[in-house]
Amino acid sequence: MNDELNLGVLSDTQFKALEAFDKTMIGTPKYIGVAYFWSYSYRYYLRDASPSKRREIHQKLLDAELDVSQESKKHDSIIESLSKNKT
Repeated sequence: MNDELNLGVLSDTQFKALEAFDKTMIGTPKYIGVAYFWSYSYRYYLRDASPSKRREIHQKLLDAELDVSQESKKHDSIIESLSKNKT
């Protein structure tokens, strides 16, 4: 499976449809990394992250049994540690 998404080839309509679909996948292992899922406090870490990095962080939060949209010291630790290894 190709791990990178080439979102630049999508029209605005296509991107919005993909983003809307991905919003329904937030909180599940099927999240693809397009939609925003994080708390406002983490915006600087995640808004410019690649879809693959977002998926990785999202999955680590799920693995830790955390609500991906919330904040905690555990969230901080996971997000900060994985954001240092940007892709």
